[in-house]
Amino acid sequence: MDNLSFKRTMPAVFELLNAADDPSQILYYQNIISCMLAAPLLFFGAIANIVIVYFFWGGDLTAALINSGIFFLLGLIFELISRKELDSDLFDHLLSLSQSICLAFIVVRYYHIIGPAVWSIAFVMIILAMMRLKITMLYYIAATTFICGLYVTFLLPVDGFQFAPVYFLIQNVLFTFVFSLAVAAFYMNLNRYDKAVERLNAVISQKEKIAGLYKNLNQTKQILASQNQELRNSNEEIRKNEERLHFLAYYDGLTELPNRKISMIPWVIFMVMTI
Repeated sequence: MDNLSFKRTMPAVFELLNAADDPSQILYYQNIISCMLAAPLLFFGAIANIVIVYFFWGGDLTAALINSGIFFLLGLIFELISRKELDSDLFDHLLSLSQSICLAFIVVRYYHIIGPAVWSIAFVMIILAMMRLKITMLYYIAATTFICGLYVTFLLPVDGFQFAPVYFLIQNVLFTFVFSLAVAAFYMNLNRYDKAVERLNAVISQKEKIAGLYKNLNQTKQILASQNQELRNSNEEIRKNEERLHFLAYYDGLTELPNRKISMIPWVIFMVMTI
């Protein structure tokens, strides 16, 4: 795929996505859209982090700059991988890994501020991963969520959002259930997509057959028109030959005057009638 061969705007990419019929192309444009959404959000997060943490909350400037720098770096990663000519599978893995790193970063750096609300981000990522043609991102996000849950339960310093290991087990049971539903929904969507592709291919095949028949019809029409013109030319030639024979029969070829025998016929007829 050539990233420079199309206009890098959402309407242009969505138009290409709607026009794509190859699964690798569809996945490629899905990845491009994900990068085009993630990069600006992370750049905005880098600015908002400094404004909120330092200016509104009066937090430590160094920590705010570090977090904003990481936000900016992650956004830059999304922007760079979207502009490289990568294999579709490699692109998918890099994008999934980058999103997993974003989730882990938010959990590690902001769980003490927003608490369990960070899991909402994980569930949103899971829902978005369900809409893709490959399950790679769903596995990445699920594994990252599980690891982050372990970190929050056993490694995070005790604070107001800390919860017991029993709660962690209950949470993971629920998460496993949700993940199973997500995987089932993914394969259901994939199955519907495959059936839609089969119907589309059938329609395309019928369209190609009709186009072939129409082409043959046009060729036959051209052949008939050519034969009709040949018949007209032949008839015209026969008519000219008949006129020439008629002329030679009744007129002298050299002087173009009527033949003497022919010119005497009216007199002979007149004499016969007067007898």
